[in-house]
Amino acid sequence: MLADPHEIVNVAGGTPWPWMVEQGRRLRMDMRWAVPSCVPSLHGFETSGADLDADAIADMLTWDGVTTLGEVMDYRAVVSGDPRTLAIIAAARAAGLRLDGHCPTWPAPT
Repeated sequence: MLADPHEIVNVAGGTPWPWMVEQGRRLRMDMRWAVPSCVPSLHGFETSGADLDADAIADMLTWDGVTTLGEVMDYRAVVSGDPRTLAIIAAARAAGLRLDGHCPTWPAPT
């Protein structure tokens, strides 16, 4: 199972995640993890509780069981070339992990 703990990390940051991974190890299934990419969902707009930058996400990408950068929801930041969002995507690419997300057009129209 691939789990993206976006909602929990969006509120509490990465602190509860190790507990979730440990609980997942107790299950009779193979757990894989996606690092939430948009914390908060819309940077500069929401005050959900946590704010993860590219450095924090790059660290989480090294955690045991992580295989994917979670859904990149802010497609406008991707298309517009937002440096913060592109740094997060670059961290996942550098780690050789899968990227999850959606975008209406890529590359952006010129």
